[in-house]
Amino acid sequence: MKTTDCFSCAVLNGTATTPGNGMIWCDDLAMANHHEDERSSETYTSSPAGWFIVCPVRHVTRTYDLTGSEWLAIGRAVKAIDSALTELYGSQRTLVASLGWFNNDHIHFHCVPTFGESVSLGSKNFDGAYTPLKISSDEAAKQVKVFLREKLMQNNRLQLF
Repeated sequence: MKTTDCFSCAVLNGTATTPGNGMIWCDDLAMANHHEDERSSETYTSSPAGWFIVCPVRHVTRTYDLTGSEWLAIGRAVKAIDSALTELYGSQRTLVASLGWFNNDHIHFHCVPTFGESVSLGSKNFDGAYTPLKISSDEAAKQVKVFLREKLMQNNRLQLF
C-alpha cells in the first residue's frame, strides 16, 4: 500500500525528485536515492552530498513488517551504496540507521559516509558524524549512479533510473 503523502512513495512513482533526479538504485524490493536537500536544509547549513537513503519499494512502516526478501534487497542496496562511497570518496565507514518518522512513515535507512572524524550521533540525524563532500548533492548522486551502473550492473539484478 502506497500513501499519497509519503515522500519515499512519491520518489518511487516519480512525483517527487531528489538530487540526481530521483532513484539511483531500484529493484523489485528496494530502492535508494540521495538524501533530499529541501528537507535537510533546516538542519544542515550545507548540502548533504553523499548522504543516501535506502528503503523497501513496498510501503512498510516498521522493520518488523519487512519480509526476509526485503531485508536481503535492502542489504544489497546498502552494500552497493557503501561500495560507491568507499571507492569514489574514500569513506572509512558508512553509518547506517533508521531515524525519524515525523515526516515519512515509510521505513528508510540513512547511509552516511564518514572520513575518520570522531563520530557522535548528536541530537539530530548524525550531526556529529556527517561531513559533507566538497561537491554538490546532485553531482554526488550522479557519480554514484554512474559508479553503480559501471561496477555493479554485472549481476543483472539492478535497475537504475
